[in-house]
Amino acid sequence: MKVICAIQARMNSSRLPGKLLMDICGKPMIQRVWDACEGPWKRLVLTTIKQEDDVLADFLLAHGMDYRRGSEPDVLSRYAQVAMLDKPHCLVRVCGDAPFIQAAWIEAAVKANAMVFVPQALHAGSWIGWDEANRYSQPYDWEHAGYHWFEEHSQILNLVPPDYMTVNTPEDLDEARRRICGK
Repeated sequence: MKVICAIQARMNSSRLPGKLLMDICGKPMIQRVWDACEGPWKRLVLTTIKQEDDVLADFLLAHGMDYRRGSEPDVLSRYAQVAMLDKPHCLVRVCGDAPFIQAAWIEAAVKANAMVFVPQALHAGSWIGWDEANRYSQPYDWEHAGYHWFEEHSQILNLVPPDYMTVNTPEDLDEARRRICGK
């Protein structure tokens, strides 16, 4: 069974630019997310073709992390391309600013053997489902990798604890460092 965990990532976050390469207790955030997503599946980072993401692509290449580049505004198309080219049994979407993601959630999504939505954490499904999401989603979903389409058309798995967080602001980064480093 072919499974791909694809991590969406770009450097130009409006609230915390460059956050993916910011240090969290000795590792850049993207490395922490990559490591947290380790499992019996292929991992892949999906970034943009914009010049400002060259530094991220250089980091990924230097650290042996597989990646592909695509549209910045149409994030969903990055996933649809992976779905159509690789035709995985399950393609899992994870955000690059999620250092607290759990491989067990990815495993649960894969085992569900259905289109799955894990609120605040991930969404997943077969390549056919991703193709359908890409064809029938609305413009808002293009930017958010089909988030609302999956929310409406998938089995919902409530796996995320109440204190789960992603890193979107300098305050979030400080909190992530506190939680991970214990300081």
